[in-house]
Parts: sequence; C-alpha cells; structure tokens
Amino acid sequence: LNVEDMHGANCQVMTLRPRLVLTNSSTSSIELLLSESKAPVRLPAGKSIEHHWQVSWQDQDAPTFTLRFRPTRSPPCSWSGPVICADACAGCTPFALAGAEAVRQASGGARTLGAEVWSVEVSPARGALAVSFREGSEVLAANR
Repeated sequence: LNVEDMHGANCQVMTLRPRLVLTNSSTSSIELLLSESKAPVRLPAGKSIEHHWQVSWQDQDAPTFTLRFRPTRSPPCSWSGPVICADACAGCTPFALAGAEAVRQASGGARTLGAEVWSVEVSPARGALAVSFREGSEVLAANR
C-alpha cells in the first residue's frame, strides 16, 4: 500500500494461521484421537489437516496439545501412546503399535507379537507446529 492511499489512517495487516498442521506422510490412512474429541478423525495418506484448540487466557505456559494415532487397518491395531504437540517437544519420536494379533494375545495374557513402528515428527515453524506421521523409524534397535 502506498502512504498516499491511506488518507492518514494507521493500518496493520494481521495473518491468522493455524497453530497445528497434521500431515500424514505415510502410504496408509491413519486415525487421530484428538484430546477434546470423542470420535477419531481420519487423515488419508499424503494429506494434511489444520487443527485449532482452545487455550485459556490464564495459561502461563506455551500451549500444549496431546493426541493419539493408529493406522487404519482391519482389524485395527492399538492406539499410540500420547503424542505431545508443543514447542518444547520438537523432534522425531518412534512409537511401537501393537498389531491386531498382539492385541488379541495380550488380553489372554500371552506374549505380544506383531508390533508396527511409526514415527511422529514435531517441528515448530513461525508460531505454528507441523506434526507429521510416517511408517518406520530412523532408530534401529538390535538385541544381541
């Protein structure tokens, strides 16, 4: 804008951006269990969704959001542990998700087998959080 076009008015431009952008970087659809919702939200492979959540004006700390995820399978596997979405939790975290066979065996007290490994990366970017989900992990554990 040119100053002459403003006719003496002071103006500001404000851009509203989502606080959380969730991206499924895998080849499988996933379900997200967001902390305030009762039903899972489906996130197709290769897609992203935005999410906003209520933050109290009285909160002294930076906003934090927690969710759980699992790949869409039939029969379904177990939900992940909590994924903490916050600036302080930046980085890549691997999760072992018990497959459907392991969930059945665990209820009977048998040994759990068939875990899937997924990774979640939380990246703060200019006031927003980018959270991406993918199969596999960069961490390799070997039992020797």
